Amino acid sequence: MNAIYSTLPDARDFWRDCHSDNSVMTNAWGEGGMGYISMGSQAPTDVYISEEWRYDYIRMALYALDKLSGMSIDPNLKQRLEGEVRFILAYRYFRMTQLFGALPLIKEKPVELEDAGLSRSPRSEVLAYVIENVDKAVAALPPSYTGADRGRITRGAAYMLKANVYLYMASIAKFHEGKQETALWQQAAAAAEEVTKLGYGLEDDYALLFRKESNNITKEIILDKQYVQDKLTHFTPVLASPTGTGITGEDGRAFAQPATWWTRISAQTG
Repeated sequence: MNAIYSTLPDARDFWRDCHSDNSVMTNAWGEGGMGYISMGSQAPTDVYISEEWRYDYIRMALYALDKLSGMSIDPNLKQRLEGEVRFILAYRYFRMTQLFGALPLIKEKPVELEDAGLSRSPRSEVLAYVIENVDKAVAALPPSYTGADRGRITRGAAYMLKANVYLYMASIAKFHEGKQETALWQQAAAAAEEVTKLGYGLEDDYALLFRKESNNITKEIILDKQYVQDKLTHFTPVLASPTGTGITGEDGRAFAQPATWWTRISAQTG
């Protein structure tokens, strides 16, 4: 399971906000060409795109599912572990199909090398398999953990992924296919509502979120990569400060955020 968890994104994943309106890379080539998106020239060979084609990760998850099915262990533990693996399998297929559309779809167990020359399945089939795995994860995972298990994938994380997938499906239908699939929006809303029933919410003290004593124990966290002093660390606070603030200054590593621009515009316009 530790190996499967290692396939989840790390702290550098926050750069992917540059694919959206949330953030803008301040140079074109930074972080594997992430800045090319704002220039309209991002290509599948750019690092942040090409590195998502990870069938080694898919194989790890499928291998774990295959081996788990034959294990004689505590049934409750077996069910939970399968739920965790299915969440990660669904998550990986979802990220891949968002970037590449139709994919070779391998289900339930790895294929041998001589059988690996698979044709691509339509995105709709990939997403259907994603939802199938997410639903199984929802049924298998607990709402929370205690002790050393704190930080593992929960039912809330599975519901959140389900909501995200349905939002994506509804958006594709509306903005790329010209269809108004009301049922997809409703499925997304229903999954998100389930998350709200599991005890998540906003902290009264915003500053608490940035103190080490709150590491993975606040009610705002659904799923995160935990900080472990001197072992699991990252440089994100330095790189993610708005341009002109903190210790990043105005150098090439500064990360411009629209919120900064909006503050400036509001101040200028009153």
